[in-house]
Amino acid sequence: RRPEIRAAAARCDQSKALVTQAELEAFQTAGESWAALVGARSQLGSLSSYQSEQTEVLDDYEEQFKVGKRSFLNLLDLKNEQFRARSALIDAEFQARLSEYRILAVSGRLVQHFSSKK
Repeated sequence: RRPEIRAAAARCDQSKALVTQAELEAFQTAGESWAALVGARSQLGSLSSYQSEQTEVLDDYEEQFKVGKRSFLNLLDLKNEQFRARSALIDAEFQARLSEYRILAVSGRLVQHFSSKK
């Protein structure tokens, strides 16, 4: 009977260790996700402004190109820069959303979040 008790105690200790490890991993994931969320959100304003500015400049360049004041290469360079600005904004938006979902998942509220959206 003693070996059974020892085996049960060992299984209990192992289960406690697994729970502790899972909790530590959850806290680490939550912290990393929170830092990623804060970082992505902090970039959104400046990236949005930069993308808007690039769009305005592109409109001006297109008008100047039509009257011969800008070369086609200038126009293409700016279109490329506007594309990169838009891509950076979309990437930051995606990173923020992904971080939000990770935080919801690690806190056990992801399913509830999507269930309430119906």
